[in-house]
Amino acid sequence: MRVRGTAVDPDAATDSARIEIYQSDTEVASGSTQASDQRFDVSFQAPDGSHTYTVRALNVGEGTKDTSVATATIAVNGTPSAR
Repeated sequence: MRVRGTAVDPDAATDSARIEIYQSDTEVASGSTQASDQRFDVSFQAPDGSHTYTVRALNVGEGTKDTSVATATIAVNGTPSAR
């Protein structure tokens, strides 16, 4: 599974933000954004079937709420291949 996107925390505008990916309440992967453009690219193993993943960009600085949260249901079906 490969998850790519953008996450922004105004308090971390010039730094990278930590990204965590969850399936239900279990963290399955983590990474960070690039400081230059706030983009992230995280890969991890996922078994066949339907899975719901939540991506969180953890809060930095003031406030207590994670600034970016997105959820998607993904169907994984097939033989893994490498490029």
